[in-house]
Parts: sequence; C-alpha cells; structure tokens
Amino acid sequence: MYLLDQAHWSLLAALKEHGTLSTAAAVLGVTQSAATQRLREAERRLGVPLARKQGRALVLTDAGRTIAAAAQATQPALRQAESEA
Repeated sequence: MYLLDQAHWSLLAALKEHGTLSTAAAVLGVTQSAATQRLREAERRLGVPLARKQGRALVLTDAGRTIAAAAQATQPALRQAESEA
C-alpha cells in the first residue's frame, strides 16, 4: 500500500515546478487552503516534513524534493497510459 495518493504527488510536483503553493494550487485547480491541507496530510502520512517556510516562501525539504522529482518523472508515463487505456 502506498502512503501518498496522486493528489499528493501532483501537488509536490507542481510546487517544485512553480515554486509557490498558491501557483501550484492554481495550476491544479484547487484553493490554496486545500493545497495546504493536502501538503500537511502528505507530511502526516510520511512522518517527515516535505516543505518548510523560509521567509515568505515555502521551500521543499530534501524529502519533498525527492518525492517531487519522482512525481515529475512518473506522471507523464501515467498520463500516457491513461490516455491509451
């Protein structure tokens, strides 16, 4: 069983790509509040922080960057498989 679901993976990939939670949320079509809750839920499930505040910015931790990079690498293949199904 996986600890994170597609919504968590997508959020972390979008956060890595766009750099801010508000932009990542907008790209995913969710509110910033929903994105924040999604991020906190992912952290709770994994038991590690995935992002931290740095001034006004939200920066991915090493664990967050690892998950985000894996999401960016796998999501195109998953989208392709879904469209071919």
